Amino acid sequence: MESISDTIWDVVICGTGLQQSLLALALSRSDKKILHIDPNEYYGGAEASLSLQEADAWASRYGGLEPSTSAVPVFSNVSVSRLESHEDGAVLASSNPKLAASRSYALALAPQLLHSRSALVNRLVSSQAYRQLEFLAVSSFFVVEETAGSSSPVPSLVRIPATREDVFATTALGPREKRKLMKFLKFVIAHGSDEDAVSSLPGESSSSKNTAEWQSQATAPFGGFLQSEFDLDGRIRDYVLALTLSLDGADTTVADGIFRLHRHITSMGAFGPGFAAVYPKWGGCSEISQVSCRAGAVGGAVYMLGAGIRNLTQVAAEAEDPEKQDKLVDLELTNDIHVKARLIIGGDEELGTTPALVLSPGSSEGLRPSASKAGTQRLSRLVAVIGASLPFLFTPPVEGAPVAGGAVVAIPAGRPVLAEGLAPEHPVFAMAHSSDTGECPLGQCVLYLATVHTDNAKAVLNSALDTLLAAFAKRNDEASPAVPPQQLPCLYKLYYEQLSCGGAPSSQPAADSASSSRQQQESVLCFTPLPADLTVPDGSLDAVRGAWMRVMGHKGVGEEAGVKSDGYMVFTDREGGDMDDDAYD
Repeated sequence: MESISDTIWDVVICGTGLQQSLLALALSRSDKKILHIDPNEYYGGAEASLSLQEADAWASRYGGLEPSTSAVPVFSNVSVSRLESHEDGAVLASSNPKLAASRSYALALAPQLLHSRSALVNRLVSSQAYRQLEFLAVSSFFVVEETAGSSSPVPSLVRIPATREDVFATTALGPREKRKLMKFLKFVIAHGSDEDAVSSLPGESSSSKNTAEWQSQATAPFGGFLQSEFDLDGRIRDYVLALTLSLDGADTTVADGIFRLHRHITSMGAFGPGFAAVYPKWGGCSEISQVSCRAGAVGGAVYMLGAGIRNLTQVAAEAEDPEKQDKLVDLELTNDIHVKARLIIGGDEELGTTPALVLSPGSSEGLRPSASKAGTQRLSRLVAVIGASLPFLFTPPVEGAPVAGGAVVAIPAGRPVLAEGLAPEHPVFAMAHSSDTGECPLGQCVLYLATVHTDNAKAVLNSALDTLLAAFAKRNDEASPAVPPQQLPCLYKLYYEQLSCGGAPSSQPAADSASSSRQQQESVLCFTPLPADLTVPDGSLDAVRGAWMRVMGHKGVGEEAGVKSDGYMVFTDREGGDMDDDAYD
């Protein structure tokens, strides 16, 4: 058996983030020689899930990092706090909730839910990878509202009606509001009913007559469209915008907003009654990455954690015919091993400033303009471990529906529901995960808050967390004996900022080495970071497909390489059924 250094690898994949791991899954039946490395000691990259100990170490690594101090700062300004270290210095009573052992937690860095009709779910099914995953329902979507006709400063938590049945059953809307909302929902279904469904983004064409009626407004703000075309008042607009899961709120484009709503509505009931989205147990996209890497290992790929790229140089393999001579890249890894490969594929953070051809997300889903430009948007995120299970968030919304593992709570932009009547500049979303997700122990839950980064985003997220805890306590009080807010303690908080779809390394070679740099560039492909969204955008998978085509065809990215895409992530069950779990650790 050849050693790692003696083998000429068809491709070296650097990083185990979602895109790199899905590429490993796509290549798992290809008979290619694949070396898959990661400079981290854990799987998942920017989509990893971390124990408390790992999160503390991760915070130490990125805590002092400012966006301007690194060529590819996917994460920055990380900080951690625990209840025991809060400023009041209070000593917890023995009966109060406490943090469990470090390994009892799996905090997701990118807790993205998956709609049942999404491209990623379809690929997980066609590749048979879904057999190794356990999905939980994400059923209820809530919005935080001011309490009407009440002197209570605590806002209310209102469940958003998302289907025809929900609209007719809800007591949160009057008859006139229900008619307006139903008219709009019918519009969304009609305008996304064909294959060109709301794909009418700038530069896209559509044969749908319905779509053509509003195509002239495709790039207009969605909030204004809802008001001018459907006379939806601010409250109903808040409901609609929350269901889009767009962090841009009212500034979301009409095309993007309608696509997102159509996906949500048509996903409802696909896998069972009462829910439109699912969440993979044990860390979300991190678990998808691990399952994908396991498939790669079963297919013969070699894995090395704690090994990154230190240096790349262009070399040539010996051949009798110079025209058939392989152009290889020699990699010096951070563990001092040298390997040779025909193609290198990695992410921004793994490749650093190495010249590379950039694999950008596709536009099939209607990515917002800010996300399609490198380095133009950051998210601020806050992960909070709560010392209460909050079961009302996960109650089945309809008869026959499963108990949910996740719920979504939106705080609309411009609504004065934060402390002292303050209103967030951008919407704040909180994804609540129960202990069923495996991300926290029984009796606790995890809240993942996110908003567009601003100078005061950290303060906004902390204030939003306080508002949510007060609203949750109020909801508990309505259904059971009073539970004051102080009995919903936040045991652990992790704050960080995340780059959205940017930081791609420069593809311009240095003047004194233009030729060699150009050749190296053709041998190195770079994934840009996934859009920092609350779902996995369908278009983000286009880059994975393009990389797969390049590996399989050894030419260009696309059909012109002479490789048909029919077999992309379409697999039958391996002989003997399930994958051998022992083949991958």
